[in-house]
Amino acid sequence: MTGNWQLLLFCGVLCCRSLHAGVADLSPNIDQQPEQLIQPSQEHYLDRCAMFTSGRLTRFQQRQIRVFIGTIPVSRDLVDAYQKTVVDCFKTWEVGLDFEFDFEFVGETDRAEIRIFWAHYRQVGGLDPHGGEAVMIPSTDADSAEKETQVEIEIFVRQPKTLGFLDPTRLRTVLLHEIGHAIGIWGHSTAPNDIMYFEPTVADLSERDIATAQQLRQYPVGTQLHQQSIRSLKEEMVRHPNLAEHLYALGTVYVDQGDYPSAMSAFQKAITINPLARKAALQMAQIRQKNADYELALKDYLRSMSLQPTADVLGATGTVHLLQGNFELACDYLERALRLSPESEPLQKNMVAAYHQRTLALRKSGQIEAVLSSLSQGLVAFPDSRILLYDLGSTYEMMQLYPEALQVYAKILQADPTHTGTRIGMGTTLNNLGAQSARDQQWTQAIDYYQQALDHDPNCWQAQRNLIETLLFVGWRHSVQQEYPQAIAAFTEVTDRDPENATAYCNLGITYFTQGKIQPSIQAFTQALILEPNHSESHTYLRQARRQQRQAFLWQLLPKIAGLAIVGLVVVIGTMLARGLKRRSPSTS
Repeated sequence: MTGNWQLLLFCGVLCCRSLHAGVADLSPNIDQQPEQLIQPSQEHYLDRCAMFTSGRLTRFQQRQIRVFIGTIPVSRDLVDAYQKTVVDCFKTWEVGLDFEFDFEFVGETDRAEIRIFWAHYRQVGGLDPHGGEAVMIPSTDADSAEKETQVEIEIFVRQPKTLGFLDPTRLRTVLLHEIGHAIGIWGHSTAPNDIMYFEPTVADLSERDIATAQQLRQYPVGTQLHQQSIRSLKEEMVRHPNLAEHLYALGTVYVDQGDYPSAMSAFQKAITINPLARKAALQMAQIRQKNADYELALKDYLRSMSLQPTADVLGATGTVHLLQGNFELACDYLERALRLSPESEPLQKNMVAAYHQRTLALRKSGQIEAVLSSLSQGLVAFPDSRILLYDLGSTYEMMQLYPEALQVYAKILQADPTHTGTRIGMGTTLNNLGAQSARDQQWTQAIDYYQQALDHDPNCWQAQRNLIETLLFVGWRHSVQQEYPQAIAAFTEVTDRDPENATAYCNLGITYFTQGKIQPSIQAFTQALILEPNHSESHTYLRQARRQQRQAFLWQLLPKIAGLAIVGLVVVIGTMLARGLKRRSPSTS
């Protein structure tokens, strides 16, 4: 494939307004092909399809594309709908393009060209947390045409305020958009009716979407659209002037052309908007040092600004160390910068980011004591940082120090009751406390913890399952101990929370049956069999209940039958006596 990118990532927006791309190869490819001129058209938007791939058309060359779907972290009743939506979206593109693609679903990630993964929400500040992100990774194996390109799609399934999952219709919009990127439309339409619009709201492909994808297949991989891409990106910067990813993408086009001064200007503007723009900082370092010696690149970067120890220089140095993963040095330089400019908001944000990244690195390596020490240091400087507080709470949760985690999470929620990560963390922590109480046979406490977990995160399926199972067990214990009102209350709560739980209806029926309440038991067993026709225990008890119901009816009817028999006997005897007396009476003649 022409254009030897080391790593090219694109975040499709709905969504994802931050383009996570890596370092482009600095060897310009302008001599490989002449620049193609594709004029804007009402029928398609092919001229915008290389905006985020260094100005070159990039797509799968093969017809058959294998797709892997990762485990979907949603409630069990949504999993099937999500899987069906994924399949339908690929089928929609397949049919729309007259089967120019043949998507095959596989069970192993290493066999797939497109891999779909799922996350609860995006944690990057300031971005719309809905939607998805498509990531293109060209293969480094030049001998493998089949594995030439791979795409990873990440879908964010949670809504930040309600914590509810995306409904299948919204999921369809997200998936169709991200699949469009995956098959080669690495840009955005300007028409709201297109699925590849910057912020799509439609749930189906437009004729322009289909025409664009079909036109794309007519051009070789690597076709240059530098000028069109530059024009399109500048148009987007007029509409959305504060999005660093557009400036970054513009810089990569200039790099591919070999116009390094223009690239440097674009990358510097991107970093001004987003000081943590890892891509732009790394591109600048490569431009300054083509041998990829990061230390030399760092010195060149400092030298271009000034060697004076100003807050700007120290902050820039700390930020570059942060982006490179040198967290100790990042903390050191940023701390020195803050001494010179303690009110600088960008420096404060980068310092918090350094503590956060150092925490994650230490936690990944299992250095828990060092994690707590780093967070303690960070929280002295930034006591109200929700990022660092969340890191502390999640660390306590990982250490199974659940009460401590709850205290930290509660502090965050006092300041921000809608904080998505904290509400999910509270749900998980309270569920784990409930599981501990259940192991200790403290059933009432366990139920209370599970209910609290669901108050914070209604979609915490672990707490839902644990609460149902605990209520069933508690109801059974009450029933065995002949505490029937308590048993009925427990089973009824299960049916209220899970109306399709056949076991709960069966247990409720057994409780009524044991008390001799035949009609309510029949109703409960019948409902259980409606939900689960092969529920054998409900069948057995229902037969017994109906048998007792018939027997009770006969016993109620017997006195009436006996009464009628006695009346009949009296009538017969009376009649016989009357006849006898008539025969014995003297003649009146």
